[in-house]
Amino acid sequence: MGAVFRKKILYGDLEKVCMDFISAGLPIHGTFLDGDNLYEGDINPNGLIVLGNESRGISQSIRAFCTSRILIPSFATGRHAESLNVAIASAVVVAEFQRKRNYEK
Repeated sequence: MGAVFRKKILYGDLEKVCMDFISAGLPIHGTFLDGDNLYEGDINPNGLIVLGNESRGISQSIRAFCTSRILIPSFATGRHAESLNVAIASAVVVAEFQRKRNYEK
């Protein structure tokens, strides 16, 4: 409980936040259906994570800022949910990024 008090959460104009992250040389990870598998490859677990809504995804204006496209893979072949709601998707992505950070230490 209380993880919100231990994580950096930003509120504001997302386009400006994206520009600030790019200026600082930090990656912007977006979740996409055609992204790279979250559990494979060398994804930098730092930076900004952007998730879109369940039906429309990330807006066109924000997609342009994404330096990394990630996918939460479906595990059941032939039987899978069409999508995850943003709360579940964010929990999966943040947990994996935290696992990668801990593994790097």
